Amino acid sequence: MLLLHTDELKDLLSGEEIIECVEAGYRQWAGGVAFNHPRQSLQAGPTRLRIISGAVPELGAIGTRAVLPAIGDLGNRRDDGGPDSDRAY
Repeated sequence: MLLLHTDELKDLLSGEEIIECVEAGYRQWAGGVAFNHPRQSLQAGPTRLRIISGAVPELGAIGTRAVLPAIGDLGNRRDDGGPDSDRAY
């Protein structure tokens, strides 16, 4: 298992490569050979955990993105103070 933080993904692929990968994933999903699980959300008081999962068995790939605001962060602030601060793990 490989765990990555959003910051570690910034330079992994170019914008063009990301678009190609997303398009390929959706083509395989449309063909019934990939899986895209509906988004899930778990609310516990002011904190919400969001989970997005998918798989492309032909590539031996399966993944999950879990997004959790900083615990106790009622304002949902980013590190720079902006709205919608989320940390993906």
